[in-house]
Amino acid sequence: SYTAYRKALLRELGVPGVNLTHGDDGLLRAATRFEPGALAFVVPPKYVLTVQEALGSGAGSLINKHARSLRKTLPRHFVLAMWVLYTKHVKRRNDLWGLWLASLPSFDTTPLFWDEAELPMLEEERVLKRSRARREMLEDEYESMVRVLLEEAGLEDDAGEGVISLREYMWAVTAVTACSLHFAEDFPVLVPMRVRFHPYGAAEIYEGGDEQDPGAALYVGEDGLAEGRELTVYTDQFNDELMLHGGH
Repeated sequence: SYTAYRKALLRELGVPGVNLTHGDDGLLRAATRFEPGALAFVVPPKYVLTVQEALGSGAGSLINKHARSLRKTLPRHFVLAMWVLYTKHVKRRNDLWGLWLASLPSFDTTPLFWDEAELPMLEEERVLKRSRARREMLEDEYESMVRVLLEEAGLEDDAGEGVISLREYMWAVTAVTACSLHFAEDFPVLVPMRVRFHPYGAAEIYEGGDEQDPGAALYVGEDGLAEGRELTVYTDQFNDELMLHGGH
């Protein structure tokens, strides 16, 4: 599936290309030096998924149909995570989106998946508390919202019994928080690529095209990007947030 994903990525988005490589770890690196301000790549609207578009999809129709049984305000990560789970387990798409989801790692470097014996390795009380709180939050979302869709909306029948477990929901949320690009703090979008965040990220994301159906472009920052270096995206998150949300 990983080979098929890389072929689809090249066919649909031209990556890897002359300027970028795509390693076995799924990360993008510069094949040649990028000068400051250079365009790294463009993602057309077809492959930029907004929360609104996710709500208009198969999983979104289930959310809308059973909205009265859910919370009045739905977390954006929940909407996108349900799109991920629906695409992976119900629709079972074999296009670039489906192949990308199949290529993603387990994200077991994220403390969300660590047990109580492993959590102390974080060695910082604040991060320990935030890790436990994040797990409790997602456990609550699973019981109060995901199970509504599994049982009332028949999602379990479509996906298979036990397939969309708590762990699978936590994986989907981590895929969203680790891979979403942000046009603004409250405007996450998914693209079928894994581009990691870093407080000294090499590039910034810009919205393009129609506001209702945006595309995305990554431009290299003022320091440029040396050959062989990873193409990361700037974020104001530091180690504790990066560990919690992305596992790095």
